[in-house]
Amino acid sequence: MQGQTALNCGVELFKQGILQKHGVRVMAIGPTFEESLQRALRMIHPSFKGFAPEMPVGKATPKNLEAAMEVPSSNRIYAIAKALEDGYSVDQIHQLTSIDKWFLHKLQYIMGLMKDMKSFTW
Repeated sequence: MQGQTALNCGVELFKQGILQKHGVRVMAIGPTFEESLQRALRMIHPSFKGFAPEMPVGKATPKNLEAAMEVPSSNRIYAIAKALEDGYSVDQIHQLTSIDKWFLHKLQYIMGLMKDMKSFTW
């Protein structure tokens, strides 16, 4: 899946209920899936930080993380980010969401980069 275009990745994520927000559709092009996803998420609204465990401005963090991941919604991507931050494995999230593990490994990689960046002192 290395050569897959960002548009195809976006279409697949939309089908899986990850990039749905009340009929709003986004498209982002970048050299990697990770960059394309971050761009697409940030284009939805200025308050969105991209793939991050924090909910967008004005939304509360779901109390039941597993229930938030099971049902496709506009908040599902943030529930997945929070689950990865809390230590859920790709296999556990796959069981709850049925999202292809390729995508989940890419999301896990983004969270790993965020964790590494937070450890640096400037």
